[in-house]
Amino acid sequence: KATFTLVIVNLVIFIVSAVLGSSFVDQFVNRPGDIFAMKFYTLITAGFFHANIVHLLGNILALIVFGRVVERKFGSAKTLLIYFGALFLSSLFSSLIDFSIGNTAGGLGASGAIMGLVAAAILIDPFYFTWVFLIPFPVVIVGWVMIMGDIIGILNPTASGIGHFAHLGGFLSIGLLVFLFNQAEKEKMRKGLIINIVTVIVAIGLWIYLK
Repeated sequence: KATFTLVIVNLVIFIVSAVLGSSFVDQFVNRPGDIFAMKFYTLITAGFFHANIVHLLGNILALIVFGRVVERKFGSAKTLLIYFGALFLSSLFSSLIDFSIGNTAGGLGASGAIMGLVAAAILIDPFYFTWVFLIPFPVVIVGWVMIMGDIIGILNPTASGIGHFAHLGGFLSIGLLVFLFNQAEKEKMRKGLIINIVTVIVAIGLWIYLK
């Protein structure tokens, strides 16, 4: 229910923003200076606006894949808590980084929130299979491909406009919080962490071998 509701809300807001135009959207975009101007609401509102249809559909696809895993394991209320917690923390993290390096560009999109869902999903159920181009993959692989894309984007910055710092902020903050405070699934969290560490080590080893 939570995942479906978030999908619908993002779709409706995109349609409304397309009708009302950029001047309407600009009021809700998160800019690095907003937190110092006490405009804290943009840390959340920016997550419901998207630059174009490709941006929207990419986020909706990821939301459906990872949101279903998280909601199946944690329930609707915790899924919403993870989503909005990741959205807030990722926007805050990105704003502070951008402000410190003098970047004044605004940010928008649900990617930071979705990366929080990714972190929770690959910890709690890393071997849940999803389909990528009609091929089944465990979410731990899909999740880490997304994460590595952001790490590469930070190490090799381009003018893509993608908020890599926001994505990693959402992933790291929620991953840590879910691992530390989900005492009811403590053993499963520990196993999930080990699986993720092994996955990263194998991927790095394979990359070095192929190089």
